This record gives sequence, C-alpha cells and structure tokens, in this order.
Amino acid sequence: MYKPTPLAARGSKTMKWFKKHDLSAAFVSEDGTIDNLLKSVEDSNAFGNHVFLQAYNQDDALLEQRLQELGYTVYLSKPYQYREPDKNTFTNLIQEIINQSLDAVIFTSKTQVQNLFHNTSDAKALTESFDNHVLAVAVGKVTASELTNNGVSNVWYPREPKMEAMVVKLRNYILYYSREKAGR
Repeated sequence: MYKPTPLAARGSKTMKWFKKHDLSAAFVSEDGTIDNLLKSVEDSNAFGNHVFLQAYNQDDALLEQRLQELGYTVYLSKPYQYREPDKNTFTNLIQEIINQSLDAVIFTSKTQVQNLFHNTSDAKALTESFDNHVLAVAVGKVTASELTNNGVSNVWYPREPKMEAMVVKLRNYILYYSREKAGR
C-alpha cells in the first residue's frame, strides 16, 4: 500500500511549487532558515530513517550533517553546479564599492555575499563602504544575515523575501532619499 512521504520546505519558492503540484509540506521553515526547518523536523520521526535532500550550496551540507546528527540517513542530490564569477568581475565590483561609486549593491543569495568577501583582501574597507555610503541590499533575511555575519551593519531588505518586492521597495527607497537630498 502507498504511504505518502512527508515533505519539508525551507523557502517560499518550494512552497509555491508544492502548491502548484497539489502537494503539502509536513515541515516548513517559517522564516526560511535551516535552523527553523530543523526545529520543525527534530522532534518527529515522520520521515522514518531516510531523507532525500536536494542541495544547492554549502549550507545544505550543514543541513545534511545536522539531519545525520538527528539520526537520519540522508540521500544527497546536487542537481546544480556553481561556477564562481571571473576574478576581474570581483576585483571591479570590490573597487567600485570601496571607492563608493555605487549607491547600492543587491545580493540575491548568501553565496554571493560569501564570494564577495572571500575574494577581497580588504574586508574592512568593504564593510566600511557598506556602512557609510553603499547600501547593502539583501533579497531576504537569510542573505541579510550573511551580510551581517561578514561585518556589514547597514543592511536593507524587504519584509517579504521576494525579488520583485526587493526591487520595487529599493526603487521607492532610493526615490525617497534622492528627493530628500534635493530638498523636495
């Protein structure tokens, strides 16, 4: 007899996909973080002993490890392969940030934040620029947290972790402050 497999979801994209395909998650990370997902899973044996984990980056390796520590056997699937951008791209972006010639830099994933900070020899100058002139914009809480973990204290992100919401709210934010500077 067929027994439905309990599903877990960390982010809103996964939840939308589940809904589109008439699936529901037994375990949901309310805030989109791995820690919150693990809290919803750790007191349950609904998975039995086996978990299928679709991984995207380094954080999912942490999730795999934490699930194993909870006693699960994890089947890890990595359908995506990450390729780091060209070094010149990083060098130019870092220089633009340090020179404060940008008003804002948008980060759509914590991997982007990690890559930026791992490719600089002057993280202090980078964080000072973000904290004093260049607005660090994150798509959501998880990406914002990674910026904070790298020393950036001036981080802006929308309440709703969506790309469209971020772009629209950033546009409004920039328009408001540019008018304010112009004395309107």
